[in-house]
Amino acid sequence: MRELGLAASTVSLRVQELVEAGLLTESGEGASRGGRRPRLLRVAGQGAVALAADLGSRHIRTGAVGLTGDAFDIEDHTVDLTAGPEPALDALAERLGVSDGRLYRGARGSAGDISHVRVDEAAELPCSCGNIGCLETVASGAAIATRCGALVNSRPPKGK
Repeated sequence: MRELGLAASTVSLRVQELVEAGLLTESGEGASRGGRRPRLLRVAGQGAVALAADLGSRHIRTGAVGLTGDAFDIEDHTVDLTAGPEPALDALAERLGVSDGRLYRGARGSAGDISHVRVDEAAELPCSCGNIGCLETVASGAAIATRCGALVNSRPPKGK
C-alpha cells in the first residue's frame, strides 16, 4: 500500500470487489500482529482466463491462461504466412473468437498485447519500441533465442 500511495480503506474496498467478483477467495486468517487478524487471500482457481496467441513465421500457437498462471487448451497450427495475413487471421478468428464477424483487435490494433509492459527482469534492456525494460526484451521468441544462443556460445568446447 505504501509503495502505491493507497489508503488501507481503498485497498480493502478493492480487495472486497475482487472477492465479490470471484477472482479472489478467502483462505483463512493470518496471525495477529496486535490488531484484528488479517484475512488470507488466494487467487481463485476457476474463472476468468486470458486467451493468448503466438504467431511465428510458420505457426500459430493458441491457448488460454488462468488466473493462477496455468496454461491449458494449447493448440499448434501450421500456417503459411507467405500467402498473406488471411490464413493467420482465419486461424486466429476460429480459435480466439470474433466480434461482429471480425477478429477483435482493440482500439489500436493490439488488444491484449502486454509485450511492452515494464518488468524487473528486463531492467534497462532497450526495446524496439524505444522504451527500456519491456517484457518483449526478455520473453519474445527472438529474445529467448538470443539468450539461448549466448548461453551456448559462452560454454567452453567439450573436452577442454
